[in-house]
Amino acid sequence: MKKFLIHTIVIIGLLVFEVLLFKLLPFFLRPNLFLSYIVFLGLFVSHTESVIYGFINGIVLDFIYLKIFGINSFLLTTIGYLVGWLNKRVNETFKKVQIIVLFLFSVIYFFLYIVFSLIFYFPVKILPIFVFNLISTVLFGYLIIQILFFIYKKNNLII
Repeated sequence: MKKFLIHTIVIIGLLVFEVLLFKLLPFFLRPNLFLSYIVFLGLFVSHTESVIYGFINGIVLDFIYLKIFGINSFLLTTIGYLVGWLNKRVNETFKKVQIIVLFLFSVIYFFLYIVFSLIFYFPVKILPIFVFNLISTVLFGYLIIQILFFIYKKNNLII
């Protein structure tokens, strides 16, 4: 019950930050906080939870941004599965590993987003916007991972 409550509070907090950043920053500077949360879950918590919460967070993002319904749930579930595969296979406590994994899966997320946008004929401005978005996701995402690591460690949710 405690684990579910912490996950729910974190998702609501990320949702509040997402709305605030939506109002304060332009699209190309807005980080993908939910992607950072899924990378954190995949590295530190468990493979199963990263997939489940990837799907839940994707549905939340699909309701916030109503462009192609289901694309975020599919992408975050896929990212949760792939990052969860790294659980206990890499030393996730190293800062460089966290940054590299966050960068790689941000690139995979944005690449898959572009591919699905082209498949469904949804126009997307590809290179300049996603480069800035990638940089902001890695920078802010690393901070989010550190904050979440502190919260989960304090509540004994990380093994």
